[in-house]
Amino acid sequence: QLAAAARPVQIVVDPLETRDCNAATDVFVRCKPSELAGSLGMAYDLQTIDHEPDEGQRVFANAWIAANDAARERIATVDDVEAGFEGTFVRRVVELAPEGSCLFAANSMSVRALDTFYLKAPKRLAVLCNRGLNGIDGTVSSALGAAQSFEQTTLVTGDLTLLHDLNALALQRELRVQREAGGPAPSIVIVLLNNDGGGIFDMLPQKSEDAYFERLFLTPQEVDFESAARAFAVPYRRTDTAKAFDEAYRALLGTPGISLIEVRVPLEGLKERYRPYW
Repeated sequence: QLAAAARPVQIVVDPLETRDCNAATDVFVRCKPSELAGSLGMAYDLQTIDHEPDEGQRVFANAWIAANDAARERIATVDDVEAGFEGTFVRRVVELAPEGSCLFAANSMSVRALDTFYLKAPKRLAVLCNRGLNGIDGTVSSALGAAQSFEQTTLVTGDLTLLHDLNALALQRELRVQREAGGPAPSIVIVLLNNDGGGIFDMLPQKSEDAYFERLFLTPQEVDFESAARAFAVPYRRTDTAKAFDEAYRALLGTPGISLIEVRVPLEGLKERYRPYW
């Protein structure tokens, strides 16, 4: 019946569940993809396949490899940017995060920056994010919950997302109580990319020069996050350059509980800053 369908058929294979918000799944198969492949007689050693690609396949593969190599070289040049760009500090996190640690990305530009600047590497990182129709809700709390399964977690977030769940920093006391009772002592470093507003809207279609755009979309808040960190007994560092960030990040890795590094970046001009890497 599926083979005879007059339109493309979407089959989701997952051992857990599918969240089909758009009702686009025709068939949901609850199992591991490898199990499904094996049941279809497709589990074989690829090295034993006697297949010689034709010229068109070679040309396509080589073009794909060349494009991938060019993208990697282009993205890696962000390492030469010393300050003023979110991508620089996201790259520093990816490079310095310990093997086997958790890297949690907030919504909006944080997850987009990670998607842009995370280059393939042999280091194992558990990469998580809090997305959805209201991806800003409870992000800090979600990251702190995930951190209970790791010795080290790094949360990369913007200022509005942190502000939206600022009271989650009150869990600093709970983490201290757990540690004093002999429980786990996970380290959570929050890397705050503070552009003082919703910078993503500066690159979306609703961008406007009218006064309403700043009040309704950019929404600058001018929050003193150092004072907020102090209120919750959270160690705080502020850095503006890649070198200073490296020093602060290395110093806070392994610190039990929550720590906060604030990096100030511009609110406007996001599209122009990203353009060389896309």
